[in-house]
Amino acid sequence: IDILYGDGNLWWSGAVNIGINKAMQKEVSHILLFNNDNMVAVNYFSILAHSIVQIGMDSIIASKVFDIYPKKTLRYSGNEFDRKRSRYIKFKDVNEVKKVNSAGGMGVLIPSSVFTKVGLFDEKNFPQKCGDSDYFLRAENKQVPMYINPKCVVYNDNRTSGYKNNMSITDIMKSFSYPKGYANLLVEYKFYIKQSVTNTALCSP
Repeated sequence: IDILYGDGNLWWSGAVNIGINKAMQKEVSHILLFNNDNMVAVNYFSILAHSIVQIGMDSIIASKVFDIYPKKTLRYSGNEFDRKRSRYIKFKDVNEVKKVNSAGGMGVLIPSSVFTKVGLFDEKNFPQKCGDSDYFLRAENKQVPMYINPKCVVYNDNRTSGYKNNMSITDIMKSFSYPKGYANLLVEYKFYIKQSVTNTALCSP
């Protein structure tokens, strides 16, 4: 186990990039995005390993993610970003392997070859919010296939991150205005403008 230290200002994309760089130095075949508040179902890793054979060595493989507090609820079951209408189509529940172009950043297996082709996560423009979605759509631009395997199940302890029931009005306002805020509307606007089909320079393969 290699423990890598940051300076407290990395946020999600920056921290993930440091891990990716370290893993790439070890010449690994795949890199799994996994948060410190995630848990997995029984046989998760064996199912994930089988998925590489089933789906393909060069494909991104996403997991089905559930929040577990206060009760188990579906969080991600794969998404499709409609570039023409600049909106997400969130699949309510997926029970078989399905091609997608977006998902949350928890429990996503990415071939190392994808980072060579697409690059790293955009920690400058999307340090937290939209960092994962932006990357997967950039991968799609490079013709990298992405699938969700619903048999790969990740549980997220949502008590440790994200919005809290007892957030103050000040905290809520900061979340919409802070440059790296999770709900920063400017960051979200930047994402939709970048990934819209009307921006042909950025959305062409």
